[in-house]
Amino acid sequence: MDKRTTQSLKIRTIQQGDRSADKHVQEFEKAALEAGYEGYPLVVEFKCSLNSGLRRRLMELWPMPVTIQQWYDKAIMMDCQWKVARTEESFYGKVNGTVRKPLQHGQQGQEQGQEQASSSQQGYQQQFFRNQMLPQHGQLQHDPNAMDVDRNQA
Repeated sequence: MDKRTTQSLKIRTIQQGDRSADKHVQEFEKAALEAGYEGYPLVVEFKCSLNSGLRRRLMELWPMPVTIQQWYDKAIMMDCQWKVARTEESFYGKVNGTVRKPLQHGQQGQEQGQEQASSSQQGYQQQFFRNQMLPQHGQLQHDPNAMDVDRNQA
């Protein structure tokens, strides 16, 4: 095989693995220059080379990166943000005296929040109806703001 074919094969098989996005981008840029890749095919190969989680987060961005430089920049930025978030989550878990498992994206205590919201909403509704609509002294209260649709019918 000639050198260009070897470099083309390298860019098609390179994977991010455990490396940071910054190091991966550096290696990928070098391989891209040696292989002579440009434009959209280079973007496709770069996306294939990323870890699936990082690739998914980049694909969910609005607006999505277009040029290879935008892909490089956003990949590095998102990777750094993820590392900071992971570090802070482990720090805050230790500060509070508990070791908490880091939350997955979108799992911010949804069950607990829904239960609390449901419970407080029910409590509010019960209190409202108790104060407004329940009979006092054996009589049903009439809402003065309600429309009496049967009044004009005889």
